[in-house]
Amino acid sequence: MAPLQSVAALRWTKIGKYLALDHDVEVDVLTTYKDFSDPAGRYRRDDTLLADMEHFGTFHLLRPPVAVRAFAGARSWMARLLRAREDDGPVQAAVTYKGAFEDLKSFGRRVDLALGRLLAARGSAMDLSSYDVIVSTCGPGWPHLVARAEKRRRPDVVWLADFRDPVSRNPADRRLCKAYGEVVASADAALAVSEGLVPLIFARPGQPVHVLTNGFDPADRPRRPEGARRPLDRFRVSYTGTLYHLPWETENIATVLRLLQAMVDDGEVDGDHLEFVYAGASSAVFRCQAATVEGVSFPVRDLGLLPRHEVLDLQQASALLAFSTWSTSAQQGVITGKLWEYLMAGVPVLGACTGELSGSEARRVVESARAGVVMEAPTAAADAVRARRFVAGLYRQWLEEGTTSVDGDAAYVDSHSYPALAARLMDEVILPLTGSRSRS
Repeated sequence: MAPLQSVAALRWTKIGKYLALDHDVEVDVLTTYKDFSDPAGRYRRDDTLLADMEHFGTFHLLRPPVAVRAFAGARSWMARLLRAREDDGPVQAAVTYKGAFEDLKSFGRRVDLALGRLLAARGSAMDLSSYDVIVSTCGPGWPHLVARAEKRRRPDVVWLADFRDPVSRNPADRRLCKAYGEVVASADAALAVSEGLVPLIFARPGQPVHVLTNGFDPADRPRRPEGARRPLDRFRVSYTGTLYHLPWETENIATVLRLLQAMVDDGEVDGDHLEFVYAGASSAVFRCQAATVEGVSFPVRDLGLLPRHEVLDLQQASALLAFSTWSTSAQQGVITGKLWEYLMAGVPVLGACTGELSGSEARRVVESARAGVVMEAPTAAADAVRARRFVAGLYRQWLEEGTTSVDGDAAYVDSHSYPALAARLMDEVILPLTGSRSRS
């Protein structure tokens, strides 16, 4: 939750904001204490979210037990080790450490369950008896156990168990996933951030499941005359957000860079006009993927993790925004928050989707928004032709007009704004379960 700088913090911060603003819902928050005092520490504060916090009631800050804090400290130590390897060692070595760091997450989910059981047994340091609706969101997983304990004490309370991430990215870790499914079996409804996540939350048979996607906040839209963007100094392609070093998601940035270099080689784009910029917390993964592309003749820059307002500015200063995802038999429908942020920006979009399945949810979203092109691995050759035609058209537009644009479907994009998502949650989930407007 706010004010943590994380895509994961945006969704419920924004939904809660608009439940309060548009639906007269009182929203209080129970979350863990986070130390923002160390700029090099694990947590960074997102100042763009501070104003949103005024729409909430009370923030109850929970200090986890010593063992859990020790585990978090070990993860922070590994992150610092990763950063040191990024500076001093081979990129591939750094990514190997990154992979090990990601592998800790399934163990971390087990720690979350242990923490949740402890909190449920001793109480969460927050009196939940006056609330009509409790929303718990995973990850982490401990909120589900705290909510289940309150549901057992008060069967009349409405409990919504939300999943913004899969319990584990390891398809073989079904035992852990089923354990979480058993925890939330008594929830009145389950929420999933995408259609593809629904099978991975292991909802009980007959349990209502609703898809509540990521979205965007219209208040974050750039304030400019309709359709007007400032002239761009370069034909800049930017990727803002997290990259994952997973077995099925290792080539996405390389796919985009190869496409751009092929266009330079064939004279479709002047390399002196082109640059690729990465901004995010996955510098090692970015450099590892970029290093697999030989002969790149245009600038490729890594800006690291930027404050969110600078990320939004970078998006507006770009001719094209790139994103990556995957669609496999084990996990489909991976739609990150940054994609909706891209659509809000109104900048053309180019996606790369690995995995053995075509027809991804990411492609459906981008094409429904008429915002750009998504290249999928099973249809790579045909998609590359479409993508080259798309990028070449944008490049000609930039040469003639100094900027780029698409004739997007504004109504479709706006249907995924956080005010619209909050209204959908209220009308389709909360009111049918409570019969009245509720204190969340």
